[in-house]
Amino acid sequence: MDHRQLGTREKVEKNGALKHWYFPQSAKFSSYIFSLHAGPFHVWEDDADGIPLRLMARQSLAQYVKPDDWFTFTKQSFEFFQPYFEIDYPFVKYDQVIVPDFNAGAMENVAAVTFNEAYVSRGEKTQAQRMRLANVIAHEMAHMWFGDLVTMNWWDDLWLNESFATYMANLSLAENSEFTNTWENFYLGTKQWAYHSDLQPTTHAIQLPVKNTDEAFANFDGITYGKGGSILKQLPYYLGKEEFRKGVSNYLKDLSYKNSTLDDFMGHLGAAAGKDLDQWQQQWLYQAGLNTIAASFQCDKGEVTSLTLTQSAPEDYPTLREQRTQIGFYNMENGSMVLSKAIPVLYQGGKTKIAEAVGQPCPQIVYPNEGDWAFAKVNLDPVSVENMSRHINDIEKPFTRLMLWQSLYDSVYDAKLPLDEYVSFALSNAGSERDINVVRLVSHHLGYAYSYLNQVAIDPAKRDELQLAIENFVWEQLQQAQAGSDAQKTWFSTFTDVAHSETALADARLLLQGERNIDGLTLDPDMRWDLIALQNQHLFGDYEQAIERELAADNSDRSQLNAIAAEAVRPLAESKTKWLENILQHRDDFKLSQLKYAAFSLFPTEQGELYEANMERIISAMDEVNTSDAPEYVGTYAKLFPLNCSDRGVQQLSEILDSGKPLNPLLEKALKNRRFENQRCLNMAALLNGSNKG
Repeated sequence: MDHRQLGTREKVEKNGALKHWYFPQSAKFSSYIFSLHAGPFHVWEDDADGIPLRLMARQSLAQYVKPDDWFTFTKQSFEFFQPYFEIDYPFVKYDQVIVPDFNAGAMENVAAVTFNEAYVSRGEKTQAQRMRLANVIAHEMAHMWFGDLVTMNWWDDLWLNESFATYMANLSLAENSEFTNTWENFYLGTKQWAYHSDLQPTTHAIQLPVKNTDEAFANFDGITYGKGGSILKQLPYYLGKEEFRKGVSNYLKDLSYKNSTLDDFMGHLGAAAGKDLDQWQQQWLYQAGLNTIAASFQCDKGEVTSLTLTQSAPEDYPTLREQRTQIGFYNMENGSMVLSKAIPVLYQGGKTKIAEAVGQPCPQIVYPNEGDWAFAKVNLDPVSVENMSRHINDIEKPFTRLMLWQSLYDSVYDAKLPLDEYVSFALSNAGSERDINVVRLVSHHLGYAYSYLNQVAIDPAKRDELQLAIENFVWEQLQQAQAGSDAQKTWFSTFTDVAHSETALADARLLLQGERNIDGLTLDPDMRWDLIALQNQHLFGDYEQAIERELAADNSDRSQLNAIAAEAVRPLAESKTKWLENILQHRDDFKLSQLKYAAFSLFPTEQGELYEANMERIISAMDEVNTSDAPEYVGTYAKLFPLNCSDRGVQQLSEILDSGKPLNPLLEKALKNRRFENQRCLNMAALLNGSNKG
């Protein structure tokens, strides 16, 4: 039977009230990418150059689905992938099913991809949200070739499956979509996830042995997706773009409908480029850890006399790697800080002298990862730091500003720059920023700063001053943002994270009730729930009635989930007890999505005392959780260990981890990372208070 008939029914036989559906036999594929969907879906249909397309969602959500976006992004992905791979789409029809209570983001089932309903917004999407949708559509489609047509032999190659789809999705958007800042978004999201994961104690080699599915689930992380995707992104710079593409195409052609290994993939790439990739594999795939690069330079009479690129590695993971980067020189010209020179460099070892830099005009800022070619942390030299601080808003390229703002916040996270100094710098400079990605980055970091201030040991008056300054700044940006803009939506989201004063909470309540308006800001149902959660988090006004009124107007599944979150976030002992017992004792009475919403909301950073009061109850449930065969539930339970910026917070987790008690790999990983974050917070607090302890 021709496998191209996959999904096309041959006949339907009626037997009373029942129907028996017959389908032709498909070609052989892996069992984990088979799926069955049934329900009274709303169905939209289209066509991608002969490939039948269907989009499905439940009827109650249909009014919010924008099929034009879904089909446009789908067609653009087909237009890119088929010629790139030099293989026509192998499974004939292409269904995309938006399903309720889905526990992942999306899944690449053969010819019938499933998506979480979170990808459907009940209001107007920002461009970033539209790009996120386009990205996940492209990601899952890339799997049709890489993962479905050719399937990895075992879970130790999980990273290759996911990393490849991660890289290819972004490449597809960059080459064939309306989005012009794809790689900036990749840097802002995927790559920061990778860097963050690589700094944690649970970092691991990209390629590592996996004994069972429990270990496999623990590896669905920022290394598997983000770091792997980032190092694949740098491979075309190393091999050549066409050589990389040809290697991928040959791999897919030679191994169609078969299982494959990493050696198969790397062998095809190396053959296409005429390079032996064994050393590259050893450095990048089999060794863990994040390298740091820094440029040091000297000038004389306005010209560079020497420039050295230094590479370092953490003590626990001492591997030094080889890769290509660009060194960017920036200087002020006509009131703008512009890129005056970009020097491509292949570096290796501890020090690489850059002869091409000698004789160039002396730069005011040197950025050693211009264009984000490399996977490396960047340390700026003192001259560049000084000029960046003075000229952050004069820098012409938004991507450069984005990377420099991130570098600044990295210094806070590494306890090198005091938190209050960062807040002061951000409040003094971020108001002039107009690039939406930089606005998104800084607004998120201000939200993080506010949360850290809830827990770091600091003079209460100083804490109040800093948090109120953040709140006032965010409210001001919300009101000043262009009407209806993505920046306005971004600042609204941050406002609901940092609003806490009586004045701000009153403004939030007036917004919810329609008694106060901000020009261009239209509250969709989910934004309304953000305001209701804020009321409940601070027990402000008629917080209970706010939930009841909203449910009366909108009793959808998503509203019910938001109502659970709003109740769980209340700083009341009875709310915590109720939802802890539901999560720990009565989980079979609830959908996993309901338990997730409650667990995520139970202990915001300002409710540390309530967390301490419930800590023993949470720990007492650990034995039962360890025996659970549901990784999704284990992940939900792990959310019950929030940031605890105290010596006791570090000690409690150490007692669990050092007890010798066997832990589910997913839970063990979560607790190790939480202990690490608690210690990081203590280090930040020590720096903030001018102390060297921690």
